[in-house]
Amino acid sequence: MPILGPAPYHGNRIDVGFTLCDATNKMRQLMNNALKQQIAEELEVSSDELVSSTVLRDLEYWDSVTALTIMTLIDMSIGARISPDEFSEVQTFGDIEAIVENTSSSA
Repeated sequence: MPILGPAPYHGNRIDVGFTLCDATNKMRQLMNNALKQQIAEELEVSSDELVSSTVLRDLEYWDSVTALTIMTLIDMSIGARISPDEFSEVQTFGDIEAIVENTSSSA
């Protein structure tokens, strides 16, 4: 098993092979995948069925209680509250993705 040497040092920074931005994006992607899975479970569909063009009102289990649950899941996942007024405009899963992306970018 090879022994790893010290990370290359460049002036006042250490080169670890990725940037903080890369790590943040990867973390956000993992979080969004987990959130998507939780939303799919609430809607009782496969996460593969949730694509940007999925019309939520066409899903059997979409109702106001599920909408509130999903708002709570988003709040817990990204740490930012979504207003009921903002969420009332949601019609597709793509709308949810946009809210999550816009909110997590500004949080």
